[in-house]
Amino acid sequence: MNDTTELKVTGTVSPASCNLVLGTGAGAAGEVAYGNINAGMAPALSGSYQLLDEKMLFDAVTINCEGETIIGVSTTDDRSSSVTASTAPVPTYNNDGSEFGNATHFLGLGTDNKGNTIGQYSGTFTGLKVDGVSANFSKCISENNLTGATTEQGGALVVNNCLAGQTHLVMDKNNKALSGTDFTWDYVVRPLVKSAKDLDPAGFKLDGSITVQVDYL
Repeated sequence: MNDTTELKVTGTVSPASCNLVLGTGAGAAGEVAYGNINAGMAPALSGSYQLLDEKMLFDAVTINCEGETIIGVSTTDDRSSSVTASTAPVPTYNNDGSEFGNATHFLGLGTDNKGNTIGQYSGTFTGLKVDGVSANFSKCISENNLTGATTEQGGALVVNNCLAGQTHLVMDKNNKALSGTDFTWDYVVRPLVKSAKDLDPAGFKLDGSITVQVDYL
């Protein structure tokens, strides 16, 4: 006679829990604030377009995870329909915050109360750090195949719409997926605004908006 018993191995595998915090500058959390722009600024906006000063939201996004985690980041322009047709040069930036050159992708600034498109801007995620150490974003890459990742603009993330199923992988300096518990980066923007003479004389507000998605890989 043989006695038998059963030994089970059970458990649950799940991603580490993470919290996301938006940076606070001169405006609300997650907002790069330029203040009011109205018809009174017409002398300063007398041309066809006016390039506004660069602004940076430091620690724009901070992610704190309970355990070692590999992440990717993807973005969507919520105002893409308002991107204008201007070909005026607008700077974009490297991961270290220095100017890279002129942007080739732009984000919309919304419309005024009369339906006029206000302008466009370059948006770049810079200063990426993982557990306090400098890191890089990849170009858009498949979420299901993280091999062969490469960088652009010194490892910055050019805010753009990746294709469905793609993400910007967080990497070390050897272009390998980098796990960590604490992730943070800055957001630098450079708006190009139409002349006030071409917009609602009662005033207008910049209304750029992007959605940031964190992908746990």
